[in-house]
Amino acid sequence: MRVNRRLLFALAFLSVVTAVTAVTTAYIVRTLYFPIVPSLAVDEVDSVEIELFEWESQQAANVKSADASGIERLLSVIATAERTDDHKCGPVGTVTFKLKKGPAQEISVLPGHDDRYYEFRYERKIHRVDRDEFLEALRSVGVTSILLEP
Repeated sequence: MRVNRRLLFALAFLSVVTAVTAVTTAYIVRTLYFPIVPSLAVDEVDSVEIELFEWESQQAANVKSADASGIERLLSVIATAERTDDHKCGPVGTVTFKLKKGPAQEISVLPGHDDRYYEFRYERKIHRVDRDEFLEALRSVGVTSILLEP
């Protein structure tokens, strides 16, 4: 049986190009459309630090909590995030998860443009979560002074 080397080379090349295209497409789709949020288990987190900046009627605040149930509540709300359109709004605060092992993970809290949601930026992508659930989760870790209006 005679093997056509050109045909084998063409098939191998086509296979590599197809694989590279599939991986690239999957990465682009994931990056553009699916939420990218911290995926932490509560037992990985040592504490959470919330810093709110003075902004409009919001007063500056800095709260640190190691309460596992409050951290779990906050993580569960963040896990429900949906991607939303990117815009140039700056942060009104940060939520930093200090880990027992590894680097801290931080989200930037944005003011939002819809009274149903709070928005945050994580890894340069903007997400939104239910405003009431987010505010309740922040209260569960000790935050009492956050701007309630978008």
